[in-house]
Amino acid sequence: MGSIKPNDSEQEILKTIDVKKSLNDTLALSINYFNLGVLYKNKRLYLQSLDALKNSLQFATQINYADMQRSATNEIADLYEQLGDYKQSLIYLKKHAAIKTSGNSTIDELQAKYEIKQREDQVLQQQFEITKRNYWMAGICVFILLMFFTGFFYYKQNKLKQRNMAMQAIIAAEESERQRIARDLHDSVSQIISAAKINLSVIGSELPFINEEQRTRFEKAINLVDYGFKEVRTISHNMMPWALHKTGLAQVIKQFIENIKNNNIAINFFARGLIRRLTIPSRSFYTGYYRKV
Repeated sequence: MGSIKPNDSEQEILKTIDVKKSLNDTLALSINYFNLGVLYKNKRLYLQSLDALKNSLQFATQINYADMQRSATNEIADLYEQLGDYKQSLIYLKKHAAIKTSGNSTIDELQAKYEIKQREDQVLQQQFEITKRNYWMAGICVFILLMFFTGFFYYKQNKLKQRNMAMQAIIAAEESERQRIARDLHDSVSQIISAAKINLSVIGSELPFINEEQRTRFEKAINLVDYGFKEVRTISHNMMPWALHKTGLAQVIKQFIENIKNNNIAINFFARGLIRRLTIPSRSFYTGYYRKV
């Protein structure tokens, strides 16, 4: 037969009753409703006590738990007597007397079943807690892996970005050096060679040549200087097409025509306008103003 434990409270018993209802544990419901009824009776909450004890009696009757039926009917009869309802008290006393007492073996068997059920509930609760903890651990591991892969991805992206920036800096430095060399070739070396050619031409007009062979060698030297001048200009153009941007696009085209024309090709070129700023993409961007020609 069930009894109230010293530490049992109304909330604990009600919580246990809800659990046992979900498990359809009739024996446990009978015992816990009885304990709840006795608890209410001690608090002088007689109506609530009657309701709990009648529930206990109902469940005890379903499983033929005779000792619980006798205890419940006895408590109900006592409650009705305290409420002054002697008729109901007498009815439940008769019910109490009509219930045959079961042997100790039956009581022990029911108590053993109840304790086994309690242990099974504890095992199920422990398994539930273990499963919940495993789910939490799995979730945390997945989260850590996601954070790791995200961090690794951003690390790779950052390294790639830094590498690209380094490559751009190298390209920019190379382009700057190409511009400088092309500018030096065009603005310095080509001018010097051009001046040398002019001076040689002046000297040639003033020198008395001994014979025609000497004149031919002198003209050949002038032609070599002229050829060197053209080579320097070509190299500077190839290194930086905008080395001559100050002379304008039209002048560059005219120079190109001069380089390719011969006795078999006649090219006439005319340009007008070309004063707008043009942006020409290459490995870097160069801009310049073009004058009228």
